[in-house]
Amino acid sequence: MSLADLFRYRSVCGKDVYVVEDHHQALAPWALIRRRLDRVPNLITIDHHTDVYEAFLGHAHLETYESGGDAWALARELAKRIDWQDDQSLFWAIERLRHDEHIDAATLSGVLNYAFCIQLSDSGGNPSIEEQNYATDRQARWPQPPTLPPPCRPMTY
Repeated sequence: MSLADLFRYRSVCGKDVYVVEDHHQALAPWALIRRRLDRVPNLITIDHHTDVYEAFLGHAHLETYESGGDAWALARELAKRIDWQDDQSLFWAIERLRHDEHIDAATLSGVLNYAFCIQLSDSGGNPSIEEQNYATDRQARWPQPPTLPPPCRPMTY
């Protein structure tokens, strides 16, 4: 099996298009593209949500559920194992990644330099930094009113 078996390639109006069945399989064409380049590419993605869950966290939670181990530490350790120049390493990673963990895996492993994730702001996806701060302030001060004003656009993600 080769990495090319994980996606379908198309050329649309002279642009390369890679179609995957599951989000995390995008790591395969990204790694192949990375191998052809002299420098690390950036990603721009536009979606209803940001697709930026921590790499391997879903797998790590399953692995540590009964033992009570540290899922976050295991996820970070698993991310260090990805070698974008090695097909078997990529197959191993793709097998263990869950939905929305592929962008973090790609940036941590050097497949991507930066990822710019543009999210439809009213879709209920990842909350903005301002929304997170407001919620934390509100929760910490309950039943008193929050000290921060309610967040308003534009927001930071």
